[in-house]
Amino acid sequence: MATQAPSVRTLAASSGAIATVVSDAAQPLVAMSIRIAAGASCDPPGRSGLAHVVEHLMFSGTARHMRGEHIRTVQAWGGFVNAKTSADWTKYYHAVTPDLFGDLLDMERERFAETPEMMSACALDDERAVVLNERSQRMDNVGYGQAVETVVRELCAPSTGYHRLPIGTVADVKATTAEDCCDFQARNYTGGRVKVAIAGQCDFPAMTGKVMALLEAFPASQSADAGGAPAASPALIRRRLTIEGPRKTKVYLGVRLPAERTWEFELARFASFYLSRGTSALLPDSLVRRQGVASAVAAKTMGREFGPSIGVIEIMPAQSGDCEHTIAAVDAVIARALACDLDSAALERTRAMYRSAWLTDDDSVIRRTDALSLSMQLTGTADAYFEHDAKIRSLTAADLKTGLEYWHQPGARIELLCAR
Repeated sequence: MATQAPSVRTLAASSGAIATVVSDAAQPLVAMSIRIAAGASCDPPGRSGLAHVVEHLMFSGTARHMRGEHIRTVQAWGGFVNAKTSADWTKYYHAVTPDLFGDLLDMERERFAETPEMMSACALDDERAVVLNERSQRMDNVGYGQAVETVVRELCAPSTGYHRLPIGTVADVKATTAEDCCDFQARNYTGGRVKVAIAGQCDFPAMTGKVMALLEAFPASQSADAGGAPAASPALIRRRLTIEGPRKTKVYLGVRLPAERTWEFELARFASFYLSRGTSALLPDSLVRRQGVASAVAAKTMGREFGPSIGVIEIMPAQSGDCEHTIAAVDAVIARALACDLDSAALERTRAMYRSAWLTDDDSVIRRTDALSLSMQLTGTADAYFEHDAKIRSLTAADLKTGLEYWHQPGARIELLCAR
């Protein structure tokens, strides 16, 4: 468990980059998450998807390693490597055996220091094709694939930077130039935006110099950091939209949730477990099993550091033309839960499931570094991560009701119907 971590140390570079190292001899691997505050919210106007394209280009190669060789090398070691761009972050994460961790640190230092020089127009053309193919496979040619994109666009004002998904639009990705990518990387891949989390069987004394070298590979910002809270979204008034979908109608109810850096967002996420995690959760039990007005329902959260974060309830009506009745049933079920004393057994069940999800992530050395680097970015230190389990165990019925209130906003939400 994170609260019993045997050894926790922090390193800080003059550039502002910070690393937290959790040495755990019980783990057979060492994992590392490099999280950079350079997500889709940093994309300039007309260049949605730029942060994601740069993430791909950061594997363009170095003087010693050809394009893609970094990934192939780590995989040949039997290790794991991946990267992901979200609204606020770009993260690069790895796991290798302890004897190879020093070599991984050397490769990562070299990659972040030298790869920008390899970000050519030719490399961009190759990666642009990959990104557009991702969008095609995940959104444009998938049933309901553009629904969440529509909800996000309607919930978040352009001034927030949160109105586009990280994948970007086809037109913007096609318009991106190598100069755009180099400029984005130079402005955003700076030390003050970098948090590194390392966990597992790490020989800290032997690795200190290499970890510091990695942190120093990120330059100090040469200008005032543009990060910080974006402009607020205007007040949201209930709107209903319809887009063409597959034969089976699906309903999306989108609401604004608190900023991810707040405890209130965590309460909203806790409430999402109460609403839809498992067949005995509130909405599946009421709408699917008892009333038969829906065949499936799920509540999902999308965190945004400064807010608004996004909550979406997805419902598949039992009868395709019965959207009005289905939406009314969702509102009635949540309203009743808020008006009554919450069932203690349901509270305990939700708390147990929520804590189980947390502990499952913490037990995986890769997911531990992911969550740890997120905590470092949101709070500035690793302390909140190690205190999180105790806070979960202390969640009350009042906390759950507070979280539920964020999901019950019938006068301030986006209602999206995907139908023919």
